[in-house]
Amino acid sequence: MPSIGVTQASTPGDCGAASLEGDDAQSIGTSLAPGSAFAWSIDTDLIYIPGSKKIMLTIQKPLIRMVVQDVFENLRASLLFEHAFPDPHLTVLFVRKNLIGAARSHLPRTVDIHKCLLIDDDYLGSLLRLVSGPPSITI
Repeated sequence: MPSIGVTQASTPGDCGAASLEGDDAQSIGTSLAPGSAFAWSIDTDLIYIPGSKKIMLTIQKPLIRMVVQDVFENLRASLLFEHAFPDPHLTVLFVRKNLIGAARSHLPRTVDIHKCLLIDDDYLGSLLRLVSGPPSITI
């Protein structure tokens, strides 16, 4: 089973920051400098169906399920209000934007998932395939 390995910036200066709004506003590191050492948290691990490269939403960890479920809701709104019949390239952009946005909306709990989506293309690709599956799954 593939494991997403490596979230800790080697120095505080290696991290960027995303600000949160509200009374509890604080800075959360959401980016890493190129070449910096990092290790992903166990919360970012995707659980694959044994013997395949497929992932199933119902067997994922709670934080990942929460983010992906928010993506489904946000995608419906994007399709209703932004573009009802997007071409395939636009669909990928919608899904990518909503995955990153859903992870960002739950900061600081999902900071590691947010970082992983921004940095790891394979991780993002796995979740893109999960979210942009056949229409019958998302309806």
